[in-house]
Amino acid sequence: MVKLNLFLTVLIGFVLIVPSAEAKRKRSGKSGKKKYSEVNLCGNKTATTTVYNLPKEDKKETWKGFKTFQDSVKMQGSGRRTNGNIARYKGPDVKTRSSCNTTTTSASGKCLMSYFSVAADPKYYKMGDIIYMRSLDKDIKLPNGRTVRHPGFLIVQDVGGAIKGPNRFDFFVGPIDATASSFKDPKIADKKSCENKGFEKLERGSGKYNDALAQIHNNQDSDTSVGNQPGGGGATQAVASK
Repeated sequence: MVKLNLFLTVLIGFVLIVPSAEAKRKRSGKSGKKKYSEVNLCGNKTATTTVYNLPKEDKKETWKGFKTFQDSVKMQGSGRRTNGNIARYKGPDVKTRSSCNTTTTSASGKCLMSYFSVAADPKYYKMGDIIYMRSLDKDIKLPNGRTVRHPGFLIVQDVGGAIKGPNRFDFFVGPIDATASSFKDPKIADKKSCENKGFEKLERGSGKYNDALAQIHNNQDSDTSVGNQPGGGGATQAVASK
């Protein structure tokens, strides 16, 4: 009985002295769950941005940094084969319709538009939503060689496995080398940069929304259309994206 009482005394003392793992987490501020700020690096009213492209099998510079074309497809979500078909990060290759002959269809079922299509979190954005970023007001060179002034408007037409949160966006730059694109500036391409990245979501049906839609339509590549009909093999971004 004496031994049992001694054992219980030691055990109770150990419990009082040694904090539980949960108590340690609470004191250190580590709840075990990923903090909101870790997902939304720049905060609610500032965009956290990256860029992605459409790799082309016969243009190695468009999949620079990857060992193989297929490796780049796994990261970017899709890529254009030499025969014109679209390779996807999962599933068989698909054909894309003629209206997307330099890009591909996306999660929206419409042609991705270089420098104007953006991937966003479907929890917060619907396909066709438009966001405005004043800092994008700059000259850009489209893949077809035409130079235009970017109006700062982007239309949500894609999703991405790592694109989570109301201020997380991935800009599509087209079938070119992303590191040599008009959005190569680290202030745009680096998600850790939060400088001058304020944005707003435009209200659908408003005059500003309709004007933005018209400007996107007027400044895009000639072979894509904001109003093209859904169809073809949608090629969304890979789960591994950024």
